[in-house]
Amino acid sequence: MFETSPEVMLPHLNSSLNYLKALQDEAHLDILKDNVISAVAKIYSVDPNKTVPASVLIQNIITSCPFKGDKEENGPMCVVLAKMTEKDPEVVAANLETVLKIMLDTV
Repeated sequence: MFETSPEVMLPHLNSSLNYLKALQDEAHLDILKDNVISAVAKIYSVDPNKTVPASVLIQNIITSCPFKGDKEENGPMCVVLAKMTEKDPEVVAANLETVLKIMLDTV
């Protein structure tokens, strides 16, 4: 929803992130964990206000990627990492070796 219409979803951003946080805290299946991180990352990529801190997000991505439960989300995660190079290049630069490994492992 955020990718399709971020301006409409922006008023619901904080409640959505809180919901995803609650899901992440309760997740026991890899597929659910992967989808929560992917959803937050996709929100980050379209949020003009940088509500999701890139430094926190990158640590979650590094810890979780490549995804094991929902491998189809590895490709979109690379798109988010590429977007992060535009929005927060210093965060990507600080983790460049790992970011490149994630991207190369996905290809």
